Amino acid sequence: MKNNIYYRGNSNLKGDNVDLEYTPEQIEEVIKCREDVKYFIKKYVKIVTPNGLQLFELRNYQENIIDLIHNNGRCVYLSGRQSGKTATAAAYIAHYIIFNQYKNVAIVANKEETAKVIFDRVQLIYEHLPIWLKVGVREWNKKSLELDNGCTVVIGSSSSTSISGRSINLLYIDECGLIPKKMAEKFFDSVLPVVSADPNAKIVISSTPKGLNHFYRIWKEAESGRSGYKHLKVEWWEVPGRDEKFKEKIIREKGIEHWEQEYAVEFKGSGGSLIDSYSLKAMVVETPLESRMESKFDILEYPKPDRKYLIFVDTGEGVGLDESTCQVLDITTRPYKQVAVYYDNTVKIENFHVPISLIGEMYNTALVVIETNNGGSEVCRNLNYDVEYEHQFFNDDFGVKTTKLTKRLGCSQLKYLVESGQLILTHWKTIEQLGGFVRNARDSYSNEDGDDLVMPLVNFAYWINNKDFTNLWLDEENLSKILNKSQIDDINENLIPCSLFCDDGLDDD
Repeated sequence: MKNNIYYRGNSNLKGDNVDLEYTPEQIEEVIKCREDVKYFIKKYVKIVTPNGLQLFELRNYQENIIDLIHNNGRCVYLSGRQSGKTATAAAYIAHYIIFNQYKNVAIVANKEETAKVIFDRVQLIYEHLPIWLKVGVREWNKKSLELDNGCTVVIGSSSSTSISGRSINLLYIDECGLIPKKMAEKFFDSVLPVVSADPNAKIVISSTPKGLNHFYRIWKEAESGRSGYKHLKVEWWEVPGRDEKFKEKIIREKGIEHWEQEYAVEFKGSGGSLIDSYSLKAMVVETPLESRMESKFDILEYPKPDRKYLIFVDTGEGVGLDESTCQVLDITTRPYKQVAVYYDNTVKIENFHVPISLIGEMYNTALVVIETNNGGSEVCRNLNYDVEYEHQFFNDDFGVKTTKLTKRLGCSQLKYLVESGQLILTHWKTIEQLGGFVRNARDSYSNEDGDDLVMPLVNFAYWINNKDFTNLWLDEENLSKILNKSQIDDINENLIPCSLFCDDGLDDD
């Protein structure tokens, strides 16, 4: 063949808008490949193996992955190390861009290098196809390509802007579980809505587990059927060569934790977490019924007139760092249940009482218990004086102060409540933070990525087990007395003594 049919003289790349003559057999093969992606892969796709470049022999679980992607618009799959998931994804992407028109593919991973490995495999697959199966190339770069059928492929990391502003028809996110928390939140908030706007677009997510993070939430929601994502788990024993001897070898060399996460693809909390791994994995993530207040208030269960609610509050600085949070809990009967969550890292301390009062009124004028550390005292005052919220915890003063002792007791009691099934938590972000709530160098517990949703639960666990508090505040008769007393004390404290205005000989009335 003449060089002018190639892209820039590269004999592995067909040039732009080059016409070829096809035999009847080739036309028949093109049709078969277009209609059957697995036929295309088995017959024509070559990948690098330990024995060199060979045809891709799809394993059963890889065929299942292909079916999952091809037949669904939204899908997520779990797969262990070295199971060929990236080669499978690359093969499907190659088919997608060859047998479609004007489709844009984005390959994203926790690192750009990881995305580039998949992209390199797509290019390799294309280069080793027969010339009559190839589509002409318009651009062929290290990080992107464009074919003359209008299809493109770009790569990027979850922190890059390489795909922002693009119209994406197939988004493949690899190693989703390894994307850092804050980076993942920004990425999903900016990219997924754009892709989801196209009803025919595909979103494909794959990873090994990495704690109870955003990927855990995506998986659990898919597993429960609430998100619309179809899911698939590749079991470790489905990969050829992995038997009990292989398992024993990995456990002996790397440890059981490594085996369970990297090969058995089990979601696990961080080592040394307050809540044991079994209890964390047993938690069922629920999709909020509704998100209000600019998606900062997630409602898991609407208020019911005959239920009793508590709201525990943690105050942040309102400058985009720590979050100000509210945990709304139904305590009518055991098990106690999380019913709503508020979290916002931009609300100012002087304004935080406004959403608290709105949430409190919504949930039957719930008793509000505010931690007074870090600006919480100001929130208490504003809630009482500015909006005159009528049901705020008072014990010598408004709110509760967290000390080393109360935190230690609260952590112990929270662990008991959760692990004994007496506190049901279903909010994804709460579970994520709880999974990383681990013992630290100060012999306490914290989450380096943020625990602003956990600390209200720690305070709740301490409070609900303090009989001095619950006997007064959760008994209706005593509750009215303590409310009246706090209001009277409040008035007396703020009034100027009447003796300054009265002559001793005048009657009080």
